[in-house]
Amino acid sequence: MTHIPTEADRLERWALNAEAMEVTGNVSLRSGSRIIGGVLLAGVKIGGKFEVEDCALHGVEHRTKTLVRPALEAVRLKAQSIYWKPQEIQGVVHLNDATCDTLNDKLESWPQAGQLNLDGFSYEHLARVGPIKQRLKWVQISSTREGEFSPQPLRRLAEVLKAMGHEAEARQVQMEKERLLARDRQRRGLAELDVLRKKRDAQPEPKDHNALQDRINVLWWEVKFLPVWSLVLRHLIGYGYAPQRAAFWAGGVITVFALFYLFVWNFGGMVPNSEVILTSEAWREILAQETKQIGAAWEASAIGQHYETFAAMTYAADVFIPLIDFGQQRAWTATTATKLGTVAWAMTWVLEGFGWLVTALGAAAITGIIRRE
Repeated sequence: MTHIPTEADRLERWALNAEAMEVTGNVSLRSGSRIIGGVLLAGVKIGGKFEVEDCALHGVEHRTKTLVRPALEAVRLKAQSIYWKPQEIQGVVHLNDATCDTLNDKLESWPQAGQLNLDGFSYEHLARVGPIKQRLKWVQISSTREGEFSPQPLRRLAEVLKAMGHEAEARQVQMEKERLLARDRQRRGLAELDVLRKKRDAQPEPKDHNALQDRINVLWWEVKFLPVWSLVLRHLIGYGYAPQRAAFWAGGVITVFALFYLFVWNFGGMVPNSEVILTSEAWREILAQETKQIGAAWEASAIGQHYETFAAMTYAADVFIPLIDFGQQRAWTATTATKLGTVAWAMTWVLEGFGWLVTALGAAAITGIIRRE
């Protein structure tokens, strides 16, 4: 069945108008249908299924290609289930504030970015989850309309996936939601900063010039600092939804620094962390040997054999992990008497600070302090 309206029809009325209709059974746009001029189903209540299968829906366009009517306007539509597998869509699809129990869809059949509005769309179950990357793309393209971002499509998808038992996929959606929220905050902050600067610089000088400048100062720090903080949260703990990342970071950083400290040790950059030893006659004898491996020479000495043995991996873990004492830092330290030792001394402070950051964020993610449901 093909319904092809005239140019006047296209501009004056919908090809199919069933606004606010109530149906006890199913509503189907079936195989072979090609509807040009848009379908209006706003506020429709369907007791059964709403099926869009193997059909073509075309919105209305002027000769200038400016869309004046969507392919499907189904705002506030209510149905028991939605079966979405159209053959072709040309134009915008509005399903904002629509509700259904089950969504059975073919991911490839949805419109592309800028052509899909799912803000407020509520469903309880997905008949097919599909590849999570494709499902994420589905909500991503529907979350931004005319430059405005709405997190609702992502939040709803995460809730449904979690209820269905797909918890790992739900966490991926939540992480993507937080990333897009951070990007949107940055966009809004820059836009507000631009507006405030124009107001501040207007002539004559505005009465609230000082208040405007104070707000500009705060916003300037926010747009500079918050993206960095968002990046830290994203990569270290997945915004609280992937606390295991903190353990991966800890293991990787400790391993890298263990190799670094072993290198420093082999070239005489590590010495006993004891004033008694460093001022002893035994230590002066070690220095008199003029060996590069001064730490190894101390351990090989008669007195040094009774001292704590240097272990690069344990030393790096002792520096990185706060509140746990492995004894290595109390026994050994980088010396500032050599260039390499000075670098190791400085890097130890960096490692210790990063260790506090990763540990604190990891603990916050595990306890749910950072994660937002």
